[in-house]
Amino acid sequence: MMSTQTRPSLCLFAAVLCLAAFASPAHAELYKWVDANGKIHYSDRADAGKAKVDTLVTGPKSAPPAAISATPDWQQQEAASRKRREQEQADAAKARAQAPARSRPHEGYRNGKPETDDSRCRLARDVLSGAARHSGGAPTDRNDIEVAQRDVQAFCK
Repeated sequence: MMSTQTRPSLCLFAAVLCLAAFASPAHAELYKWVDANGKIHYSDRADAGKAKVDTLVTGPKSAPPAAISATPDWQQQEAASRKRREQEQADAAKARAQAPARSRPHEGYRNGKPETDDSRCRLARDVLSGAARHSGGAPTDRNDIEVAQRDVQAFCK
């Protein structure tokens, strides 16, 4: 009877043996020959008798040298990318400068009335006093208080 400690190592050995037996070679030679009847044969053995045997190369093909040198190096690609990005930024700035000013219908309005420094000051003071709440009834948080304090400094004069 085998001990439980040798069983995993035996299984590992069997697995490695199976992988080694069934692994295909990375680079195999292939032979081609024509027999006396004119039939073409392909084999991994050069056992053709008196027939002429041609060895076929079955390795990975490498890229032609011209294709390698035709690709720009990373510095050229980086320079082209930088130039393209600068051109896009310049085009966007030019388009912004030429575009007519768009009016936003709700900008600066609260409840259909235009917002003024006085209305902003009143709202900020209401937030700080607790009189103003969110529309859903949620209480004011720390961010609301910080914004209200800045608005008091900016709009209450």
